[in-house]
Amino acid sequence: MSDKEISTSSEISQMSQNRNNSTTTIYAFQNPRIVIEQNIFLQPVFKFLDIFECFENLRLVSKFWKNSIESYRFFKYDVVGEIYSKMVKNAHQFNFENLPLVYQKLLKSLLVCNCAGFRMDNPAYERFFFSQISLYMKNMQEIYFEFYSWQFGQLQNFCKTTVQNSHLTVELMEIERLNIFPRNLSFPKLGSLSISALDLSTINVSEFTNFFENMVHHAPNLKTFELSSICANPEIGEYLATHYPSHCVWGRAPAQNFVPIKIVSECEPPEFAEIENWKYKSSIEYLLVYFWNKSDLENYEALKFLPNLKAISFEPSSFGDKTIDFSHKFWQQLIQFCELRKIKLCTRKDTAREFQNKKKEISSTSPTFYIDFY
Repeated sequence: MSDKEISTSSEISQMSQNRNNSTTTIYAFQNPRIVIEQNIFLQPVFKFLDIFECFENLRLVSKFWKNSIESYRFFKYDVVGEIYSKMVKNAHQFNFENLPLVYQKLLKSLLVCNCAGFRMDNPAYERFFFSQISLYMKNMQEIYFEFYSWQFGQLQNFCKTTVQNSHLTVELMEIERLNIFPRNLSFPKLGSLSISALDLSTINVSEFTNFFENMVHHAPNLKTFELSSICANPEIGEYLATHYPSHCVWGRAPAQNFVPIKIVSECEPPEFAEIENWKYKSSIEYLLVYFWNKSDLENYEALKFLPNLKAISFEPSSFGDKTIDFSHKFWQQLIQFCELRKIKLCTRKDTAREFQNKKKEISSTSPTFYIDFY
């Protein structure tokens, strides 16, 4: 929490402590009728405050504050993990039959279900905690699931319930498993879906096909579909290359050996040395190459195997040679080679701009989407 947040929260907390001493303490609300009618003037302040401060203290200031806080939807990311930590730390205070009322109300106010990046090491607490929060986390806009593989079995029902409770409102999801999606469930507002490698390496292609086709037909506003480590499952890459080649836009090397992407990013020297052996050479239009020293680029004439290459960016690695002499004859030869083949030499920023333009080009025909490979 920032200094500004701390200062503001502490000031309003003092107001909370003195609320019974004077009706003039809440100096900003001298006309209750106007305040109630113009709730919009108070609620924007909440996004700058700590959500636990709001529910544990500010909610007690008055009935109006209580209603304002409980009716506001908070866009906070680390709340679920913090609630879990608080409950484990104070386990002796809970009967583990029902979630404390203040946390029930807090969870109802969230727009983000972020179950990623926090440590869980007590199975008994986890079963109780996730069975409870699934009752209150509904109509989310963003959902993030990231669990250890050994945890997923007992948390699968929680994931399914959360997705089902938010399928009409969710706009972004980052998940690891495919079997948490009920078939034929619509996602009218979903714009971005990311699948991590944890599941991709073990899932069979028929299961992925069923999932993917289901999402394509039931998520009409889907624009971005992200897959990590496509090399972990070549069969999925073959399916996408066969049925959705034009949708494959961007990927980190060596994704170009599995799907026909247009932009290859973060091509390291080992991949650059194998250009002539890349599988989808003709689809590549833009290439970002990292190098440590000029010897990493001695294979540059192999760029002739990329017939549709429009632009290339050579980026020195931060760990590479700090004394590169770009006036060396080698660089002049490389530049001449690119100019002869009408390959534009550009900066990383230029490549990123072309990447965005290519996405816009694909997205211009609605409904459609593009696929990125991380």
